[in-house]
Amino acid sequence: FIEEYGIEVVSIRGLGLEPMDINPLEPEVAYRLAKDVMVPEADGVFIVSTNFRCMEVLDLLERELQKPVMGVNQAMLWAAMQRMGVRESISGWGSLLMECGSISDAE
Repeated sequence: FIEEYGIEVVSIRGLGLEPMDINPLEPEVAYRLAKDVMVPEADGVFIVSTNFRCMEVLDLLERELQKPVMGVNQAMLWAAMQRMGVRESISGWGSLLMECGSISDAE
């Protein structure tokens, strides 16, 4: 899906779990998975699962990896905020939400 939009996937790893089995996983699992999947040629990490609790570790991952890290729930929250015209920054959940206040309407 991601590559259909012109983004090259250089490293990928799944857990092989059903959505309901992902729900109880702690954010530390997302943290370890993101660290394991990161390769030098990657521009960032995208954690894809609405059932995967990862927002609590996005800031830490970005600091340690020195690259953007995005979770799908974080991206959906950002998109909803943009659509509603909310431009407040939210700290603690990654640079995407921290930069909400500095993003102008591009549409």
